Amino acid sequence: MACVKLDSDFVDYYDNYFNDSGPLVYHRRMGNSLPRGVALEKLRAKGVPIIPLGAVNQFPRTARNLVVYTDQKAHQGQGKKILDWNEANIMYPNTLASQYVEDMGGLYLKHLQVGSRRFNLTMQNPYNGTACHPGFIVNLQELEPGYNFVMALPIFSIDYIPFNGVMTAVDFNEVQNLYELGFERVMTPSDVVKEIESAIKALNLV
Repeated sequence: MACVKLDSDFVDYYDNYFNDSGPLVYHRRMGNSLPRGVALEKLRAKGVPIIPLGAVNQFPRTARNLVVYTDQKAHQGQGKKILDWNEANIMYPNTLASQYVEDMGGLYLKHLQVGSRRFNLTMQNPYNGTACHPGFIVNLQELEPGYNFVMALPIFSIDYIPFNGVMTAVDFNEVQNLYELGFERVMTPSDVVKEIESAIKALNLV
C-alpha cells in the first residue's frame, strides 16, 4: 500500500491505489492550476518557446483564424474555440488567443511526465473545423527516466507544435488527467501511484 493520500477535485483511473491515512499528500487540483496565459509565461521564463499570445483584438487580420481561450484553466481540448478573425473580434475581442496553425492536420506532440517516467506522445486531434478535441495517441516513445526538478510536479504535460521552425509550447497542464489519454494501457494504477510517491520525495514536495 502506498504511503501517499490524494487531495483532488477530479477522478483518474489510479485513485483507488492511494492510502487515505498516508503521511504524504498528492495535491492534484485542477482548480488550483495557473490560467493558460500565466502557465505558458511560466514556461517561457524557464526557457521554453511558447506560442505568441495576446487579446483577440491585438492580432492582425492576416492571422485569418485564431484559437480563442474561453476558459484559461481548461485542458484536453476544452475551453477554446477556433474562429476566423472576424468572428473572434465580434464575439471575444478582449479574450486571450493565439494564431491557429493551419497545416498541422490535427497532429501535436505531448510531453508527459509521470514521476520519473517521461514520454513523448504523438497525438491526433480529430479537428472538425470549429472545436478542439484532446485527440488520441498515435505514437508513444518512452524516454530515459529522470525527475524534472525545474517543473517540480509529480505529473504534468506540455503540448507542442512546430511554429516558425521551432517546437513551441501551446499548453502546460500541471495536473494531466491520465484516464483521458487512455494511459491505463501504458501504466498500471499501482505503477502510477508508486511514481507519484517517489516524485513527492525526490522533488521534496512533502
